[in-house]
Amino acid sequence: MYLNYKSFSVDIDCETLCFRAMYSNVRAGKETPFIENGRINVTDLNGNPLSVGDFKQKEVSEVFGLEATKIKIVLSGGTVATPSLELLFTCDSHGLSIFANARAYTTISGDFRWGSDMENATFSIRTGNQNSVLHTASGPVVSPFDNALYDRLTDSMLTYRTAGKMQVRFDWQKKCYSFTHTNGLDHGKELRFTVKKEVIESRYNTPFAPLEYAHQFKTPPIGWMTWYAVKFDCSREKVFENAKKFTSIFSKYTETAPVIWVDWEWCHKCFDGQGEEGADIFHPRKTAYPDGLKEVADKIKSLGAIPALWTGATNEGVLNDMLKEHPEWVAGKRTIWCGQYWVDLTNPEVLEKYIKKIFRQILDWGYEVVKWDCLPATLESLSLLHDNLYDKTQSPHQALRNAVAAARSVLGKEHYLLSCCGTSERDTTFAVDLFDAARIGNDIFTWEDYLEQSVNLVLHYYLLHNTVYYADGDNLVLRSEFNNIEQARSRVSFYGLSGLPLTLGDEISSLDDGRIELLKRIMPTVSLHTGELEIKKRDERFQIVNAAFARNGRAWNVAGVTNFLAEQAEITVDTAADLRLDSSMRYALFDFWEQKFIGTCSSKFTLDIKPYDTKVVRVTPLDGSVVTLIGSNRHITQGAVEIESEEKDGSSINYNVKCVENEPLILTMLLDECVQDIKSSGATLERDGNICKIAVSGKGSSAFSLEYSLK
Repeated sequence: MYLNYKSFSVDIDCETLCFRAMYSNVRAGKETPFIENGRINVTDLNGNPLSVGDFKQKEVSEVFGLEATKIKIVLSGGTVATPSLELLFTCDSHGLSIFANARAYTTISGDFRWGSDMENATFSIRTGNQNSVLHTASGPVVSPFDNALYDRLTDSMLTYRTAGKMQVRFDWQKKCYSFTHTNGLDHGKELRFTVKKEVIESRYNTPFAPLEYAHQFKTPPIGWMTWYAVKFDCSREKVFENAKKFTSIFSKYTETAPVIWVDWEWCHKCFDGQGEEGADIFHPRKTAYPDGLKEVADKIKSLGAIPALWTGATNEGVLNDMLKEHPEWVAGKRTIWCGQYWVDLTNPEVLEKYIKKIFRQILDWGYEVVKWDCLPATLESLSLLHDNLYDKTQSPHQALRNAVAAARSVLGKEHYLLSCCGTSERDTTFAVDLFDAARIGNDIFTWEDYLEQSVNLVLHYYLLHNTVYYADGDNLVLRSEFNNIEQARSRVSFYGLSGLPLTLGDEISSLDDGRIELLKRIMPTVSLHTGELEIKKRDERFQIVNAAFARNGRAWNVAGVTNFLAEQAEITVDTAADLRLDSSMRYALFDFWEQKFIGTCSSKFTLDIKPYDTKVVRVTPLDGSVVTLIGSNRHITQGAVEIESEEKDGSSINYNVKCVENEPLILTMLLDECVQDIKSSGATLERDGNICKIAVSGKGSSAFSLEYSLK
């Protein structure tokens, strides 16, 4: 029996109580299922299953109401224990409701179909949670506190709400999320599904387009940048020296070629905005790059890296030849840090002949990645110079969007385009559909700047990260001038567990072995996305990043807990409230930076953390397995990079792992007390009570197995 009201429909088999639910986006013009294989099962209080045939009478009625359409199924004449069953399906303007009432246990189950790629692009999320914890996720993670599925490809959300018990899991064989709803005995509990469209578009009031990964980076890029490291002292020699050191130290830890960024000092000598004779947006400073920028790009490529270049295409410190020839292209003069002459982006000739030429030249020089700076300043300048514009009907916002579209027509989708930087939502979100990434704040040299311009803004914009573009928290600055080792560890931990782009902002030679080691532990970057559709604010005392991971048959969390205080602090983590875990289960805790097992817990655990330091703890569910992987020394995610597969076969476990050449991979296992003996083939094993350390060496993929016997 079919039921419809506006966008929602349901098709019910009244004999089997099987159903499927559909949703139609009016613009799409057709219905698509959001629940398949739906089924209502009924058991009496003694656990005996009941079917429609166990009832003598069945009445089915359809009610066409003012604001809803309903199908009511009433089964009567049943057993003494369950004399009747009432089912009610309701479609209205906003959703579908299912209500089951009987003196019995009823369950409603089915497979969600929300999005075309549910494993990678549909996120199980929680809405309405306002604490400061940043929830990140990799893979189809499901928390018992989730109440919605968000499809980043369509910016739409399917929510579910009930007073009953709702269990959702990802079915790896079907590649979809499945659910089971358990009703109560107190006259039933409604299960309601609703849809919200344009979730992020409406949240930030910005055009939406999903991140397509058409560029070189399936995960956020890793690299080194001139500006933070050497500022105006940069030269081709500095670029070559750091590019060579970066690639020699870190290339074997990355999975894509690193990016070497030549920043704004290639055509600026200082902050006065006055420019330098002979240097402009088409010509580099001769003192720093005497043979031009193509030579630099070629050298970077010869090292196996990707060359990237800064541009400030909307302004100049000195009038270049094109602007001298076309003074009408200049909207006016306003001197600030980056320049003084602002081009008129409402003039179609500026877009077609000037902006496009700038980006064609960048490609001709050999640069494959572009950072476009001065965007907030451009919006401000176009506003202040509005009376001088060629087309006064265009807002600065629209004029700058048109300029980005012109640049994109030259770059194509295959070239990574980073916007820079954000001082407000306007600057950071005006063209999320046109950029691949956005630097979301101002410079972050000092610890205080890092907190204000990186952490705070990552919390504000994380909904956009890995959804519409990569949110770039700006360079990782680790040198001792700005950080003690605890602060350096905190910066690294936050970036690694948030899955942000990693661009080093230090001369490689200025970093000691300890800081180099920290960086190796967050390379490569891992694809992480938001676990909640809420804008967060930082707690002044501490920050928790809860990174949840799901791989085929495996799930774990990694909690990064930062102490922002100037004194040592004990910080308690609540597994339910902070990590969105089932607090009735037991979990193993492993300290990543200290490489040690620190115990087990159910509902809470407490960490003693130094001033400005971060503890990173893998939290692994103890599900009854006699051998449980609880930690790794290779990567901060502790399993997302190094564990390719884990298969159990009787009393043995087979692993495929990924190793770094000349660096032992050490995996920590927790053994159940019933394990009498354990041995390894293909790895070195060291046991200390219930803790077992497995050391694997090799290059690339390696395999080993564990065999155990029980007492």
